[in-house]
Amino acid sequence: MANIQDMMRDAMASVPMIRPDEAVRRIEEDNALLVDVREAHEIAMTGKAKGAVNVPLSELMARAEVGGDGHDPAFAKDRVIVLYCAAGARSALGGKFLLDMGYETALNVGAFDDWLDAGFEIEEG
Repeated sequence: MANIQDMMRDAMASVPMIRPDEAVRRIEEDNALLVDVREAHEIAMTGKAKGAVNVPLSELMARAEVGGDGHDPAFAKDRVIVLYCAAGARSALGGKFLLDMGYETALNVGAFDDWLDAGFEIEEG
């Protein structure tokens, strides 16, 4: 059985890291879905990337399960999904979940602060 370190190592190796400017390009050119996997209380304190949907990691699999009761139609297996969180670990895990569920492309922007440091817009959560 894998431990959390093994799971994180696997997720980080499986989900490509991209810079915020690449994420914006993918959103604009590929209609990528930007997903903030932080919890609501984190977003209430900092805001979120403009246009991002908030789906906490704990809810991601249910929202992404096509045909499931909790499926969010914004999630499609052939749509590019770009994720971020507070530090990059949860977004890597979320991306790995999506890939394991059959999604074609999951990308990790890493930390919300990377988005801020790059100067991209934010909005209230």
